[in-house]
Amino acid sequence: MNFGNEHKLESERKDKLALELGLDPRQVAVWFQNRRARWKNKKLEEEYTKLKTSHENIVVEKCQLESEVHLSLSLSLSLCFLEMSLKFFTLSLSPFLSVFFRNVS
Repeated sequence: MNFGNEHKLESERKDKLALELGLDPRQVAVWFQNRRARWKNKKLEEEYTKLKTSHENIVVEKCQLESEVHLSLSLSLSLCFLEMSLKFFTLSLSPFLSVFFRNVS
């Protein structure tokens, strides 16, 4: 008999096992209850491990995405700053350039 295949114990099977093992049928029933409880705990632990691993992978991916967003924002801000600087520089040179081009032509 394999517990993996047989989780519940029928009355006749319990009595037969008790007789074969020289135990009280109640002892056999309790053994099966305990074994079922351990089996369920093991399944829960396996599921917990899978979920924990999945969660950890998702957290790592989230951190990577946040880094990409921060980098993108930094690059956008840098680009805006450069554009503003260029406009300011162009505006500040504008009077000098107009004079220069008038004198050149």
